Amino acid sequence: MTDQLSTEWMERAACRGNHPALFYLDELDGVFRRDWRDKALAICRSCPVRDACLEYAIATDADGGIWGGMLPGERRAHAMRCAS
Repeated sequence: MTDQLSTEWMERAACRGNHPALFYLDELDGVFRRDWRDKALAICRSCPVRDACLEYAIATDADGGIWGGMLPGERRAHAMRCAS
């Protein structure tokens, strides 16, 4: 149940302080989308709580945005592999 998931890790997330739109690219197109995606993924690579973020996104069925350094399709594939 999502209300029992810990969110204390969010306080230490590398993305904290960045505009949330950076991690939700659905409204962007073309070059801007690619540039923002690359910037967001670079922030995720340096994040000390990346694994907790990914676990949270999978547990809550986050269907948009970049969580745990993964795009939605990547998260779905990862979750399927882990469930096997």
